Parts: sequence; C-alpha cells; structure tokens
Amino acid sequence: MPLALRLRGDLDVVALELSLTDLIRRHEVLRTRFIVVDEEPLQQIDARSECRLEPVDFRIERDPAASAQQWAEREAQAPFSLSDGPLVRTSLLRIADDEHWLVLVLHHIAIDGWSLEIVVSDLAALYNAYRHGVACALPELPVQYADYAAWQRQWLDGEVRDTQIDILEAAARRPRADRAADRSSAAAGADVQRRHRTVRAARVAVRRAALCSAATRTRRCS
Repeated sequence: MPLALRLRGDLDVVALELSLTDLIRRHEVLRTRFIVVDEEPLQQIDARSECRLEPVDFRIERDPAASAQQWAEREAQAPFSLSDGPLVRTSLLRIADDEHWLVLVLHHIAIDGWSLEIVVSDLAALYNAYRHGVACALPELPVQYADYAAWQRQWLDGEVRDTQIDILEAAARRPRADRAADRSSAAAGADVQRRHRTVRAARVAVRRAALCSAATRTRRCS
C-alpha cells in the first residue's frame, strides 16, 4: 500500500529519520518478516533498526512533480519479499528547496487502509516532538499485532473453526442460481464499502495535513 505525504517548508530530515525509526520500533508488524519453518509459516520480528533517508533530487528535472510521480509509481509496484523483508520502504523525494515528498510503501499483510490513519498520526506526533526537542507523548502500546494474531488463532480453534468450515462447504454445494443472487447482494455491499473507504481516505488526508503543518513555516499544505 503506497502512501505519499507532501511536505512543504523547512524540513528537518534528521528529525524525520528519527521519527520513522521510532515508528517502526513502536509497531512490531512494520519490522516483521514471514518465514517458513517445517512447512509452517511463522512471524519473525526483527530488532530495531535505524531508518536512513537518502533524498532523491528531482529539482533539475523539467517537471519535477511529474518525474517524481512516475518514480513513486514504480516504487509502489516493486515487489516485496515476505521472508527477507522489510515490509515497509521509505523514500524522500526533493521536488524543490521548500518541498519534499515522503513516500512510504507498505505490504498489505502488515497494514490496511484504516491503519494508515494510525501510522500518519503517530508519525506526526513523533516528528513534532523531535522537531521541538521535547519528549513524545505517545504511550507504549499494550498490544501488538502478533498478540492479536495469536488470540485470533486461538479463537478460531475447535468449534468456531469447524462452524466456519461448515458454512463455506455448504455455500460451495449451493446451486449456481443462488450464488448469483448472493453476488448481486455482494455488489450492493461493495458500494457501501467503497463509501466507507472514501471516508477513511478523507480522514487520512486530515492526518497528512497535520504532518505537513509540522514540517512547514508557512502552514501551507496540499
């Protein structure tokens, strides 16, 4: 899942690097790899590592924004290795002296659309703290994704799992006509989901604005 944040104004690159490092430390799933041991998939949580940003300079291009857009699209399409990691890639694109794009590309196994709000909000809080030389007010997380995954696996054991399998097998045995009717209902539900995604996108945009405001003197962001 790609995420691009436009940052205008005087950007503190060191503060941004420290913020990204702490963000990945804070959320274990952002430094998790998925390996196979004895034909069983396992989560491997790596130790904290420092995030370094090497700005890619587009200022000499005839159309810096268009060239940066093409670069970001290629970066978003590059594959991940679940076993080798990392499952998040960070890039900083320099469009002008007072404009940068922070490009984050995250594998969908580690994040979803709703979670992007949390990532942007946490990043804004961390950057604000480093920028002003104060302690960040974000509390430690009481639960990580691996804890939730373990709980969900335990919940799905036994009767719940068997019930879900029975439902799926019953659906597979139903006549095609019934399944076609279900698809019509699913299409209506998909329209509702699209509207929900639009709302989530709007909320993410608000969070982006907060991060942009933290990185600018003139309080301009788009």
